[in-house]
Amino acid sequence: MFSENDKIYKAEPKSLLEIARGEYARRVLVVMQEEPAYPGNLEFVKKILGAAGLDLEKDTLFAPVAMSESALVLPALKTKHPDQVLVFGLAPAQLGLNIQASFYKPVSFLGATFLFAEKLSVIEPDKSRKTGLWQALRQMFL
Repeated sequence: MFSENDKIYKAEPKSLLEIARGEYARRVLVVMQEEPAYPGNLEFVKKILGAAGLDLEKDTLFAPVAMSESALVLPALKTKHPDQVLVFGLAPAQLGLNIQASFYKPVSFLGATFLFAEKLSVIEPDKSRKTGLWQALRQMFL
């Protein structure tokens, strides 16, 4: 198949900063796995943030990550210094982090409070998951 002399390279994940947008007034980084089969996810994340008193465009730096990709969060942590990082549908390893984190349990790491949650398509129809997310958001923002 491949000889010893063949060079195979895995594409390096890009920085979240390459795909992020938003005014970032409240220093909140929001990372969301894109789910093309669920076009309502963007409105759902806006609703979630609104309940916590945040506006997606004005208050956050928002980075949608394609389903099969990874993106490095470290450059954003080093240059933007977020206070909170909300992650929907991505594992810490997909962001270049070597930490253990449970869903809906805020964890402090590198000067920011991270909250990992399942994909929005999993949370939206499930009342118990929405309750767990809301309790964590209250702990972080209210």
